[in-house]
Amino acid sequence: MKIQGTPALRAELNPSLPTPASGSPPRSEVDSFEHAEPLRLPHLPLPSTRTPEVNRPPRLPAEPAPRLARPVLFVHGYMGMPEEFQDMTSWLTREGANRDGGILDGAEPGAVDPDANLFAIRYTRPWQTMETDAGELHNVIEAICQATGATGVDVVAHSKGALDTRKYLMEAAEKVDHVVMIGTPNAGTLLADVELLIREKLGRPMKPPIKDPEVHATLNQLRADRVDGKGIPLNPALRELNQNWETQRDRAEFLAITGNGIPTINEVTGVTFLGDGTVTRRSAAPEGIPARHAWFSVHGSLAGNQAVMRETFAFLTDQPLSATEDIFETPEDRARARDMGLVLDSKAPVSPSEGFLLAESGQEGRGKAGS
Repeated sequence: MKIQGTPALRAELNPSLPTPASGSPPRSEVDSFEHAEPLRLPHLPLPSTRTPEVNRPPRLPAEPAPRLARPVLFVHGYMGMPEEFQDMTSWLTREGANRDGGILDGAEPGAVDPDANLFAIRYTRPWQTMETDAGELHNVIEAICQATGATGVDVVAHSKGALDTRKYLMEAAEKVDHVVMIGTPNAGTLLADVELLIREKLGRPMKPPIKDPEVHATLNQLRADRVDGKGIPLNPALRELNQNWETQRDRAEFLAITGNGIPTINEVTGVTFLGDGTVTRRSAAPEGIPARHAWFSVHGSLAGNQAVMRETFAFLTDQPLSATEDIFETPEDRARARDMGLVLDSKAPVSPSEGFLLAESGQEGRGKAGS
């Protein structure tokens, strides 16, 4: 696994990595960002913050994997890594159904296996702006299409990775057919606002614990899409991206997958159960596209959810999606959601607490807790 930056930074980002041998290049030759001691505050799970559990047994769907019609590119998000998609890759390559082409570097993709149809990108740094990441997506997608002869790719993106993909779709010569957005902050996340507040008011960066202009710019693109008292957007980059949503929808087919059942801060009620702990369901599921709501998986674990895998690749292989928008890994998860009053029977009367949930999600009258 390759992480850019100094040995100290690599250790901060992934303590499990071996310590580099002595004789590493001096800091000035490797990076230009300033380190700072992290503030000792409770952990805040910003978008895509996850260390994959590489040694645990994968939880894979029991059914055979579908054969893919087009190359698939896995795209990680802020502070993420391509290993987040290891379970999906394990399932899709089982019994030779598809071929893994490995991880391609965003800046220099290198040689691409012409017989493969599964690829993942590793951004040069995991905290880059949408503009920088869209440029690296361009590099990788062009390399895949040139090597395989495909006219386009399908993208499975976690969190900010889908915002990067949407930014790439604004290119006139884009080459994306389908996009699955998993836990994507399409309307931003208040946790980015919290991180910015801590950085700006207290001078103590947390995720990542470094001071770097690119990190600050990226967090500003992840903050909630709101306006100030004068009507000026606080997140102009995301506002512009959302104003061009119809263009992006015209260029690719989208599926949104949200996380649910995990307390998530929001602006309507303070805390909602319609979220994955980082991104609210309302932010993750834009209007006008199909959506599926996966229950009881936190933000960083959504890509390893069996139900998410099934819906993702049913969509990419033109198979029917589940009959209901709410999806569960186990019957016990479904029962738990019903017991909590978070998933409703369309024929049952709505209690006051359930009505509150419907109003919170903007889905009153639809017979279940929102989309």
